[in-house]
Amino acid sequence: MEKALAQNPNDTRIIFELAQVYFTRQAYEKVVELLPRFNKLVYELAYFQYEKALQDLATRTEARQRLKFLEAAIPNKEDRFMNKGKAKAAGPCYQWIY
Repeated sequence: MEKALAQNPNDTRIIFELAQVYFTRQAYEKVVELLPRFNKLVYELAYFQYEKALQDLATRTEARQRLKFLEAAIPNKEDRFMNKGKAKAAGPCYQWIY
């Protein structure tokens, strides 16, 4: 996007999309901070499904983008250490998944 903006510095569509990327990323960070750490397991489930979607040419590009977006949200080593023995996200809103 920055390359496109460098080539067309006055293209308002590019400027708008770049602003949207910045906004969405910041909003995402705020939401992740509010989540109980191990409800990140739901993001991990989504991540695994997007990995499967890479197999299909029709969904590969979007799946790859979404995987990249989710990388920061899936449980890391610290999350797993602090939540030993937990394999499912907690709370009634997640029961339909399992």
